[in-house]
Amino acid sequence: GKVYQMWLIPKDGSAPVSQGLMDAEALSKPAVVKGIGSAAALGITVEPEGGSASPTLPTVAAAPLDA
Repeated sequence: GKVYQMWLIPKDGSAPVSQGLMDAEALSKPAVVKGIGSAAALGITVEPEGGSASPTLPTVAAAPLDA
């Protein structure tokens, strides 16, 4: 009943933007993420099946994006 959801965290401090859900099949392949130029970081959270409108903390993985 849980899924991973990927988020872009904007540089301007606005709300995180969902990049979609990730199941076991998606996790086994490289992810293509668009719009990272305006993002400070990428985060992954565990969400209820179907995903969430905003991230449930804590993140299970995070990566800064340096431009």
